[in-house]
Amino acid sequence: MKQHMFAVAFLATALTGCGLTQGGGGEEKVAAPPKTASASASAGQTAAPQGENVIATRRVNDDQAVLKVEVTELRREGKMATLSWTLTVEKGEHWSVGTKMGRHNTDYTVSNVSLIDVQNAKRYRAAMSQGPEGTCACTETDATTVETGGKLSFQATYAAPPPEVGKVNITLGELGGLTDVPIS
Repeated sequence: MKQHMFAVAFLATALTGCGLTQGGGGEEKVAAPPKTASASASAGQTAAPQGENVIATRRVNDDQAVLKVEVTELRREGKMATLSWTLTVEKGEHWSVGTKMGRHNTDYTVSNVSLIDVQNAKRYRAAMSQGPEGTCACTETDATTVETGGKLSFQATYAAPPPEVGKVNITLGELGGLTDVPIS
């Protein structure tokens, strides 16, 4: 917990000093709200109160593997929000995250994981420092192969949605998304 608070304080300070780039972090308008919870129920998504370890879950089929996505935290801290989640390989021989949650085929981060504020029709992208090679305030990934039963943890920092927004949708790049995830 102490490391987490230090990391959040460090990121907030670093991002304040560097600023956030539009389209590389912060918020942007969404043309139309995504589909609502009816689609998520059929996709096997569940939600739990924020006080528990897992606040939303979804199973995903990818590269002949079944993955369990568990959102463990979505928390506002001042003007920033932190999202933490895990992926567990439940079935299949192995799985590699690579660039599946990045913005392009050489982006080995989770920079394409977004928060969608349906209420205000806004997308919040992972925070990026300014500059030609902006650094994502998020987990880096690589081509590591994870065997069945293996688990990977991820985290990303965003500009926080307004306080009146109690739930957001989360997109996970190529892995789909979750709806109505509570934010505290």
